[in-house]
Amino acid sequence: DTTIVEKIQHNTPFCQTGLSYTWNKGYKYSAKTQAHNDALWGVMNSLLFENLRVKHSDVYTPSCGVISIIHPFYQMLCRISYSCNPKDRERIAKDVDQLMHEMAEGDLITKELIDGYIKQREKGVKPLDDIDKLSLLVQREVYGIAVDKNDLSYLRKVTPKSLKAHLKRMLENGNLHIGYLTTESNEEGQ
Repeated sequence: DTTIVEKIQHNTPFCQTGLSYTWNKGYKYSAKTQAHNDALWGVMNSLLFENLRVKHSDVYTPSCGVISIIHPFYQMLCRISYSCNPKDRERIAKDVDQLMHEMAEGDLITKELIDGYIKQREKGVKPLDDIDKLSLLVQREVYGIAVDKNDLSYLRKVTPKSLKAHLKRMLENGNLHIGYLTTESNEEGQ
């Protein structure tokens, strides 16, 4: 786990924060893990944004993403970023990390949140064009696996229990890296 603070110049107090959860030891990419990553992204969008806005009215431009990296080795990357008042950066980052743990341990992840995300995805399903088909073929040949993002059958099998277990494994087996681009140093003189 790492924390990096980089001081920048800006006209007003400003801090851009990035939390990156990385999981490579024991992570195995498959259609099932891709479905859980996709569902996690959808649920995180809902829960993080709601909670950040309610708890911290000075959090701006929140975004998150969950991706799998399959080359040169399997790795999951869960990234959360937002801007905030520099004086509150550590407190807000701790709240975000706590929320991730509450998602894994509590009852914040619901069937309704997962189903809402699936309905969003269903709207974007379109037939694969020739380039998409070729890309899947190349991925299968090069990496031994290719996941069609239009195939929602695995996503429909994701449950709150399985998603919580997936997130819990990421939190237990992964690392957290926090980066701050900020106009102000903290009390420790960083």
